[in-house]
Amino acid sequence: MRDHRNQSKKRKKYAPMIICLLVILVLVGVPLIVVVMVKYRWIITDTTNEWIGFWGGYLGALIGGALTLVGVIITIKNEEKVRKENEIRLMRPVLSGKIEILERRDIKKLKNGRGAILNIAGEQAGNGERYDNSSFEEYFKQKKNSSVKVIRYRLVNLSNYSANNVSVKVNEREGFPPFSLLPMDEAVAFFIISLSSCENEKHTELRLEFVFEDELGEKRYKQKDMLRFYKDKNGKIYNECGIMAMTHPEEISNK
Repeated sequence: MRDHRNQSKKRKKYAPMIICLLVILVLVGVPLIVVVMVKYRWIITDTTNEWIGFWGGYLGALIGGALTLVGVIITIKNEEKVRKENEIRLMRPVLSGKIEILERRDIKKLKNGRGAILNIAGEQAGNGERYDNSSFEEYFKQKKNSSVKVIRYRLVNLSNYSANNVSVKVNEREGFPPFSLLPMDEAVAFFIISLSSCENEKHTELRLEFVFEDELGEKRYKQKDMLRFYKDKNGKIYNECGIMAMTHPEEISNK
């Protein structure tokens, strides 16, 4: 499919060049032919004012028509460029991140699903695997119930078009294999963080980077999100960055 689009792009790219070349050949070639016809009396039997007027008008019409054609081609090309840019802009995916800090009782209610489980360093503990409440038991067995928290992160595609080849980095490390998000679809990740790393003015920071393509694979975009967790005096954990940390889609080079 992509090869077909690339071939179509090449044809559209070279079509105006070919037309302009033909116009130049007409503008240069026809006068030369007329000169030869007049000089060697080929077809033209005399050089009266009538013949000169006829060929002058003919050449003028050819030149005017050729210039008009070039103007029309340029106008159509510009309009097509604007239309395509608007279409691509409308197809730009927009991702949004939502977090939930889960309590032990919330984890027990988790139903079967698919997602990635990562620790605070972004190291992979599960990769697109099925999860349920038993998936987190090992973390609570190894540590006291109050020493760890589970953060559920939902990455949602808010646009009306798909986001393809989505790659995710957590603290500069790859966190997921590439995946796609349909309109209003979501991907889920669970971050296991230690409360001890959020105490005494310390914090746990997660820097998330998302790179993805639009539905046609024409453009690539990047968005970033930041999570910074602290623990207050009452032992409650909160995200200092809030919901406004996610950046807007930024177009990047299409490698």
